[in-house]
Amino acid sequence: MKIKKLFESKHVGILYHFTSIENLLQILLDNQLNAFMCRMNKIGISFTRNKNLNNKNRFSLGGSGHGTHLGCAIVVDGNKLSERFKFVPYNFAPSQEKSEYDESEEILLTNNHLENIRNYIIKIIIFKEYAFEDDVYNLNSERKQQYIESKLKKIIATIKFYNIPMEIK
Repeated sequence: MKIKKLFESKHVGILYHFTSIENLLQILLDNQLNAFMCRMNKIGISFTRNKNLNNKNRFSLGGSGHGTHLGCAIVVDGNKLSERFKFVPYNFAPSQEKSEYDESEEILLTNNHLENIRNYIIKIIIFKEYAFEDDVYNLNSERKQQYIESKLKKIIATIKFYNIPMEIK
């Protein structure tokens, strides 16, 4: 009689982790996502199923990017992650009511961080229109454009170095 190991995972699908450009670079270089303590008294990492969560008027709601624009999204394979980690639904906002800002949030439970994040990344989306707003709000139009192009080159080079597909919107 042969015994086969059965690996099962929850069908999670595509998930998005919105963050700032600076945080994206650090995540890629460190190859990890850091966790936070959520209201459930659990340590985890926030993901959303809502690919349209981000817009130019949204700022981060918590975590390490307080008050910064969420200028990019890390698109991950939730099915692959669920083979090793548990996900639980989470509503970051105190109200349980649905709203236009419904995050459809999932928390990946972990002790302190998610290592080897690059293994789970499907692609990176950069929201060029406002990814750099926090850095250039007081620059004139010409200097603003120069800054954005310079910064974008660095980000693109880093993403290409790790052979991760990207989309610039």
